[in-house]
Amino acid sequence: MPKPFYGLDRRGLLCAAAAGVVGSILPRNVLLAGDSTVNKRVGFCKAKSVLIVLLSGGPSQLDTLDPKPDAPAEVRGEFTPISTTIPGDQVCEHLPKLAQQTNRWAIVRTLAHREHNHLLATHVALTGRPTPVPRGGSDLDRVETRNEFPNYASALDFIRPRSDGMPSGVSLPNYLIEGPLTWPGQHSS
Repeated sequence: MPKPFYGLDRRGLLCAAAAGVVGSILPRNVLLAGDSTVNKRVGFCKAKSVLIVLLSGGPSQLDTLDPKPDAPAEVRGEFTPISTTIPGDQVCEHLPKLAQQTNRWAIVRTLAHREHNHLLATHVALTGRPTPVPRGGSDLDRVETRNEFPNYASALDFIRPRSDGMPSGVSLPNYLIEGPLTWPGQHSS
């Protein structure tokens, strides 16, 4: 059995992820209302859908969803923040339609990792596990194996496969490449 990642085994990670998904789809007023309005049922809630947007090399959070308008000019993004449907929340001026639907989505700001480069961190973000380094090897000595941890969509398809012919998840091509290396985990299913 592999060592748990940050104190979580695979089941614990999936439970934590499910809790995050449930928290992200509940309206914020329900989350803030206290125990009196929250359903006391125990178990998993069924989200209609979850969309994970990972923009590798994409725009900064300061220029999109976390503009920090009160920060010094050299820190905050260059675009003007606009208000959303949630009082106190702001997004970039270029996202007005997204700003109108903030009651339907959430930003997860609690992700953390111990990796020191983007490729390793992306692997953690997509699988929940660090990429193993061969004994005596470097970060670039990755060899794809059948023991790679699957990405979230593959795990979801295994746990709760769909019966309507639609895939449980879709990953648009964004290969994790550093030089001639094919990064392990991106082809896992």
